[in-house]
Amino acid sequence: NSHRRRLSLAWKSRFENAQTIDGKAITVMANVGSRDDVVHTAESGADGIGLFRTEGFFLAAKALPTAEEYSRFLSDSLEPIGDKPINLRLLDIGGDKNIPYLSLPFELNPFLGRRGVRLLFDYPELLSVQLEAMVSVSRDFRVRILIPMVTFAEEIARIRKMLNKISKKHHQEPPPLGAMVETPAAALDTKSLSRQADFLCIGTNDLTQYVMASDRESALMGNYFKDDHPIMLNLIRAIARNAGKVPVTLCGELAVRHESLGAVLANGITSISIAPPSIPEIKNSIRNINLLLKTRKKRT
Repeated sequence: NSHRRRLSLAWKSRFENAQTIDGKAITVMANVGSRDDVVHTAESGADGIGLFRTEGFFLAAKALPTAEEYSRFLSDSLEPIGDKPINLRLLDIGGDKNIPYLSLPFELNPFLGRRGVRLLFDYPELLSVQLEAMVSVSRDFRVRILIPMVTFAEEIARIRKMLNKISKKHHQEPPPLGAMVETPAAALDTKSLSRQADFLCIGTNDLTQYVMASDRESALMGNYFKDDHPIMLNLIRAIARNAGKVPVTLCGELAVRHESLGAVLANGITSISIAPPSIPEIKNSIRNINLLLKTRKKRT
């Protein structure tokens, strides 16, 4: 049948570049969290790893890992991807994730509390372990570091200061440093973020949750959690435009759905990061999109 034929065609062409009909090259990367995910990523035809989630390693540990332990985990996990680019996200806990050995205090509304970088600043040893390990593996891999839950540009500057210090100690160039755009404040102040960051990554799942004030996990919020709503697409376009020459990747469920993919790309996004199994089909979908046509339709 036609669906099976389409899947077969997508699989055969998975290592070819994803380019729209009108010649726009789109980078298609993978969201991963383990070595197994990275193996699947390498087999799927991904252009790299757009988001390496590190929570699993820290949640499985009995105590705060050392930089050496974390470095070994990263090196082993990343080995199958070879020399392709890799975005390592700093630990994003708080909200729905908690680590027992940190003894985090109870928060009544954790999704509006100490999440991501906010929490890392309060646990400097946890932050420095990660930066040490990431600098170490950057000798062997094309690593970039991604900061979760950024609100202000000053947060990027603080992390960069620490990263530069650690890199200097190891006699290395610091890896590129990027920011997740998933709070409305970050989305509305992309120009300031772009002056501090080497790249940006739009996390559409969280950004939609905060913009629409709707819990992404709640079955009751289906009418409000709409990541393809014109409000969200306009915001994505503004982020891409205000970032100037700073590269922007979009990461989230929005990029996996064929019906919204064209709108995402028409709003200035040239790099997406999705689950490894979706990569062959999404690459194939990109090859059937004409952005010139979409842009003309939007104008009329």
